[in-house]
Amino acid sequence: ILARVVMSEVGIESFDVKQALAETIINRLESDYKEFKYQDTLDKVIVPGQFSTQDNGNPTEDCYKAVYAAIEYNAFPDDMLWARANYVSYGHEYTIDKNSITKFSTVNKYQ
Repeated sequence: ILARVVMSEVGIESFDVKQALAETIINRLESDYKEFKYQDTLDKVIVPGQFSTQDNGNPTEDCYKAVYAAIEYNAFPDDMLWARANYVSYGHEYTIDKNSITKFSTVNKYQ
């Protein structure tokens, strides 16, 4: 299901953005931050409408590889908990790919 979310949310973006989104979701699972401390299963992170799981076809191999990389390497900060379209003007700390339409933020930059 995580690969499907990656496909639906950022399937057209670079591998790094796919991995960053997967890590953001994993970070929420493990976070005790006030918004997410009771979201301790993948269903609880995704179901509240935070991420799309619409059927955009089957996830690509790149989506699966990005999920595996997110689990194995954890390349981004553990408190990176938000992903937003780049037109949202607050809370963005990370531009993973300069051509990306998705930006990421950590707890420190979000507050």
